[in-house]
Amino acid sequence: MKKPRYAWIGAGLFAIAAVPAAIFGIGQYQDAQAQGFPPEPPATYYGTVGGAAEGDGIAAAIGTGASSRSCGNGAVLSDSGSIVYVVDVITDDQTSGCGDSGRTIRFYIAPQKAGAGGKFATQTANWQGAGAHQQNLTAGPALTNILYTPQLGAQVTN
Repeated sequence: MKKPRYAWIGAGLFAIAAVPAAIFGIGQYQDAQAQGFPPEPPATYYGTVGGAAEGDGIAAAIGTGASSRSCGNGAVLSDSGSIVYVVDVITDDQTSGCGDSGRTIRFYIAPQKAGAGGKFATQTANWQGAGAHQQNLTAGPALTNILYTPQLGAQVTN
């Protein structure tokens, strides 16, 4: 007579244990895994950079014109007498519009001297995914600074 009672108790304990498993999704993908968390690591671009000086900044932009998005900032350094740079370019998973296959990266060299025009590198790179990618750069011509000044106008009355 005691055997059926133990069977019911065992079945009841199993049912009680199954409720938290169903609620918390044990054995299933969690929300973070389904959304691709953590995001893919950034791509690191590095190499020599001609026409820049140690201490300058470097930025990686994806897109052109008004649709351009800044997707990474780095530094220009001196390494054994060579001027080099390194910049991490984040993925589209981290910021929409950034690194994804087929997108072109433009490199902008920001001078440390105030008032000096920045320069775009003459080379570009195609975003290749996580990891280190060598891309040697040469700075293009300095961009011109445009200064707008207010103009005073005369009021004409008749």
